Amino acid sequence: MIPIFDASGNRIPFTYNGLTFNSPTSVETDKTGIVVHSIAQSLPADYISDKLQWKDGSEVYAVTKASRVIVMTGAVYGVSIGAVADYVRALCSAFDPGRISFYNDDTFLPLTYALPTADTTSYPSGAIALKVFVMPTEVPLTTTSQAGQGMANRFRLTLIAKDPRSYLQTPVTLAGAGTLTYPTAYPSYPTVTFTMSGAGNAAFTITNVSSRQVSKSLVLDLSGRSNGQAITVDFANQRVLVNGTHTQGIYVSGDWFLTEFGSNAITYTNVTNVGTRTMTVYPAFSS
Repeated sequence: MIPIFDASGNRIPFTYNGLTFNSPTSVETDKTGIVVHSIAQSLPADYISDKLQWKDGSEVYAVTKASRVIVMTGAVYGVSIGAVADYVRALCSAFDPGRISFYNDDTFLPLTYALPTADTTSYPSGAIALKVFVMPTEVPLTTTSQAGQGMANRFRLTLIAKDPRSYLQTPVTLAGAGTLTYPTAYPSYPTVTFTMSGAGNAAFTITNVSSRQVSKSLVLDLSGRSNGQAITVDFANQRVLVNGTHTQGIYVSGDWFLTEFGSNAITYTNVTNVGTRTMTVYPAFSS
């Protein structure tokens, strides 16, 4: 669920690529700005069981989730044509797929919002700060019309998500070995970062022991590293970065494991010249 209003009936602001819209400050106070009227989502499952798939080039696979699609409709309001044009230009710039791909290595950027909740024990503010990683499928060109004494442009945003999950905006972190307590039911991939103080071990190992996965380990060769090199182990994208550069030759063997609900016992072995290891994970929800 991605809401438009909070529990008090106020509009919930969204932020994407530097643009904040559906903001109660501009929309409800000044009656101008970018307003969201509806949000629809779909998350279809895909499945092919044709046993003669080679005849038509298809590939048999089990039931799997396809892309999560989010469709927002709304309008841009302003007291003058110039005011509307300014808002439209900002909207089109923020959601231009070509501009996003030019300025970002990863074209899926976070759309942030707050989801109302009655669980004030876990979320005392009555809202869960979430983000979903999306990219637009087209520039949201608008339709111009008159609205009262001013102008309005209606728009439609079609967004495709990088994966089906919504994530907490605040991560869970663990410095060094220990137990990482993961608070949500939907599993999520961690990131591990550390800095080298010299050449490391050829079999540096990260292990997670949890209830569903039992025991999973990832082995990296750090023998060619040197003092000051910053290492990022990105489990979600199955890659290792050295000072920000993709260096996949470090990977030796093992599983790009998930963190799951409850306790995850994290250990590190063969840690020669490896600085403090920090595991970071953004807990996820299925919608």
